[in-house]
This record gives sequence, structure tokens and C-alpha cells, in this order.
Amino acid sequence: MKSFFTFLGTSILCIFLCGCGYRVFSSVTDEGKTIQILPLKNKIVITEEAHKYANIKVYPVELENQITKILKQKFLWQQDIKVVKANADYVLEGELIEFRKNVIAYDNTSQDSFRDEPKEYSLSCKVRVRLRNREGEVIFEKEVSESDVFFVHRETYEDAQEALAEKIAQQVLEEVIFRW
Repeated sequence: MKSFFTFLGTSILCIFLCGCGYRVFSSVTDEGKTIQILPLKNKIVITEEAHKYANIKVYPVELENQITKILKQKFLWQQDIKVVKANADYVLEGELIEFRKNVIAYDNTSQDSFRDEPKEYSLSCKVRVRLRNREGEVIFEKEVSESDVFFVHRETYEDAQEALAEKIAQQVLEEVIFRW
């Protein structure tokens, strides 16, 4: 009986020490181990015809910086690739190219039907990202878009914008690390 518990304890210890063994590999980390993440550029031109009739009332202040900051944090959590400031094996660059804030639902509890206040918004944005190798060759270029619903009475606009930045950064990370 004692040998059974010894065997069981040793087996459990081996499992914890070895881990589950599941890993996702990418060709990015096969060739290089470092990445430089350049700040996203805001390329939104709010005076374009596409914005003329859009329900955009708030310009995405600092959204490109939020996405860049979150992206760097997400890459720092990756064990196979290191974020550096210069001389990287890969450079990730991109731009914020679209942002929309649209009303989904109104709070119609007001007596005056012309004064209905928005109670639910849809926030959406699109970024274009490029991954280049050390020689400057484009490994891939892709537009990534994401949207999120924002409830006025539950969260602030800033919190909703940060949640959207988190979703975009996660999608970009997956494109870079897990695409191959």
C-alpha cells in the first residue's frame, strides 16, 4: 500500500514538473526571437465623406496609443519572443484606419420623444498592421477589425474604448504569433 502512494505521489509530481506539453509554435519564433513594436499611427481623416453621415460624435482620442501599449504588454507575456526597442528580428508597425461610434438603442423613457438619450452604442475600429523582418521585407500585412457594445449606464466611454483596444491587440497578437 505504501508503494502505491509513493508511485502515485511520484506520478503527480512528474506531471506538475513536466506540464501538459501543449505548445503552439510559429515560424516567427523559429527564425527570430525579438520584435520591435512601433507606435500605431492614427490615419483617420474625420472630414472624409464616409464620416459625414456616420454617427461619430467622439474622436478616438489616444486609441492608437492604447492599442500599442496593450500590444506591448501582451507580447511581454510571450515566452518565445522578446520585445526590444531596436535591432529586432521583426518589426511590427501599423495604423488606426477606421473608428465608428454608432447608437444601437435609445432610452425611450423620456416624455419628450425628441429627447431620447442613447443608452447603447457600438464601438468599432480597424487597424492595418505589417510585420517586417530584419531586412525590411514584409512578412505579412493585414487589416484587423473589432467591435464592442458599450452600455452608457454600466461603463464609461473610456472603459469601453479600452476594452475595444484590448480586443484589437489580442487579435493582432494572434495574427503575429499563431498565424503559421
